[in-house]
Amino acid sequence: MGACNLKNNIVNGFIKGVIIEDKDNDGTGVTHTNNLYYGNTADLQKDMAGVFTGITLDGTELSSNPLFVSISNYQLQATSPARDAGANVGLTLDYDGHSVPVGSGVDIGAYEYVLDGDTTPPTAPTGLRVE
Repeated sequence: MGACNLKNNIVNGFIKGVIIEDKDNDGTGVTHTNNLYYGNTADLQKDMAGVFTGITLDGTELSSNPLFVSISNYQLQATSPARDAGANVGLTLDYDGHSVPVGSGVDIGAYEYVLDGDTTPPTAPTGLRVE
């Protein structure tokens, strides 16, 4: 079996999460690090000849809410556990074209957290007069 390396992914809200088919039935050739799993019935499984077994998450992997900006916006909120928890895989830009990394490390997922990604509306000005 060829090598399969899963790194810096967020797997959220699936019935089966990730299933790795092990055609050789030897349990080798798969590495998984710096991923975040949340809301899946089964996060990570191995299929060895039709027998599904769970795979223990690596010590760098998280099982918590990724704290996306919204259900349709997969950018990270400021308090996301995915911030600075990724592995450096040599990327220099995220999905939106922002530099990687921003902060003390690479973020897990497609988007690097940046302040200009903040979707909080600005506070309305006060004390204005129209003459």
